Amino acid sequence: MSVEPLRNKNAGVIGAIIARYLSGLSHFDVIEVAYDNEPVLAAGVMMAQSTRASQGLPMNLQPGKMYSKGRTSLAERSIQTARSQGKRLIAYLEHKMDMKIPEDHALQGWAMVHAGWLLNRYHITSSNGITAYMGVRGRPYKGRVCAFGEEVYALDSLQQKYQCQWRKGCWLTKDKQITTLWPLVIVK
Repeated sequence: MSVEPLRNKNAGVIGAIIARYLSGLSHFDVIEVAYDNEPVLAAGVMMAQSTRASQGLPMNLQPGKMYSKGRTSLAERSIQTARSQGKRLIAYLEHKMDMKIPEDHALQGWAMVHAGWLLNRYHITSSNGITAYMGVRGRPYKGRVCAFGEEVYALDSLQQKYQCQWRKGCWLTKDKQITTLWPLVIVK
């Protein structure tokens, strides 16, 4: 599962996200993609297919089968689960800070991204009894994780020689091998 909040929902953005996600799986055999009939999504999948084809990587789209609810129901359920987890992360942060986070705030999107990250590494599926991370990598995730929105200090290697290289920030998620920090700018 991959979650990316979108500011602009167009075919180019969606195609790039799908192609990047599929590349991250490091799967070089034929990949079959199921999606619903939303025009922007369909155009994005076609762009991802052409991107993968230019790299010599096959992607199979089966017209007639791709819009069936039986094929997309697992994806729809995953979306519901990630949204629910993201809402829980925001509720936790609102309780911790004793304030309401606006619906258009950047933390809302980061909560969804982190929810997908958590679900991939810790949610054991009932169908095969393993996590998605373990299914792709062949081993369980053993990295360290901070609580969403926790105040942390991180090393900033871009600071000048005689300036403090540790900066205070808000821990949001891990993205591949990079920890994502966000400066603390929320004011009650």
